[in-house]
Amino acid sequence: MMLVVGCKPGVSSPSRLELHEVASPTVDYGVYSSFETGVGTYVRALKIEGETLWVGTSRGILAVNHQSGDLIQTYTRASVNNRMASDYIFTINVDPRSGVKWFGTNNGGLVRYDPSAPAERQWFNFLPVNGLADFWVYNIDFSSDGAMWVGTWDGVS
Repeated sequence: MMLVVGCKPGVSSPSRLELHEVASPTVDYGVYSSFETGVGTYVRALKIEGETLWVGTSRGILAVNHQSGDLIQTYTRASVNNRMASDYIFTINVDPRSGVKWFGTNNGGLVRYDPSAPAERQWFNFLPVNGLADFWVYNIDFSSDGAMWVGTWDGVS
């Protein structure tokens, strides 16, 4: 079964996932669920962590309980006191050792979210001035030794 997320126009923010069963004799997948993200908002990244589905959009980050479909939280530049340089999220990953969330952005570098840190240090933005290869981050992965690899427009960090 493949997870397929569809977006419907007309609603400014999602409130609940809806389960849809699709039967097709020629297609070997179905729509698991869909939710609305708002007109002109694009979903670019998904990551499941426990019961949370992290959704990276062109207008910020959504945390959704993928079991119940309830919206847990919406994160934008404004809601995190501008500690994200861009609301446009290209990629998401979670550090398997620490549980820290990482978001790659469109022209805003790499964003770290550590909910266990004190409030003023939960969000941090890494830019080329911090050693990142470029402002555009397209992929984040972790090697077996715990190293984080970041794929950018201009190379790997």
